[in-house]
Amino acid sequence: MQPTSERPSFSTRCYRTLLRLLPAEFRGDFAGEMEAVFHEQHAEAERGRGGGLRKLWWETIVGIFTTAPLEHLSILRQDVGFALRMMRR
Repeated sequence: MQPTSERPSFSTRCYRTLLRLLPAEFRGDFAGEMEAVFHEQHAEAERGRGGGLRKLWWETIVGIFTTAPLEHLSILRQDVGFALRMMRR
């Protein structure tokens, strides 16, 4: 399969920018799947199903802005726990 030289859509670029708010490790594990789900939902919204594009973007933005701090906090907790274990040695 040849790579396409098509530029990603504006929506895709915006979504990828939002994903950068998530920790890199989390993005590495889940960004591909999250982007695929977003594309499916976006296509449905464009066809007039599921409440439209405004609803999709609202839910997407709220989801990212609630998930990102929780994931960063989770990683911080893991790092602090590791550091404390190392300091005890």
